[in-house]
Amino acid sequence: MVIPLVVQETFIEELKHHTGAMYLGLDAWQLPNGYDVLGTVIHRLVKGKTAGFQLEAVPLNFVSLEESHTGLYLAETVRLIVEKFGVQDK
Repeated sequence: MVIPLVVQETFIEELKHHTGAMYLGLDAWQLPNGYDVLGTVIHRLVKGKTAGFQLEAVPLNFVSLEESHTGLYLAETVRLIVEKFGVQDK
């Protein structure tokens, strides 16, 4: 799944100004065709349209894993994603 660039840019700007807690969710799996995928999702509380807060979960990226799934390789892949979205220091 490719998230359109205009959507990514808008979301990156939103994340820049988010002051609350954010949590990163990760999941890796193998598709029936043999491709290995890593999905990353950001979870955060956002002000609801009516009142209070709502938990929002937004996919950041889905990447094809091309190498052996070592801790170093997975950590580097996740680092690239969080830096792309500017959440490495959040």
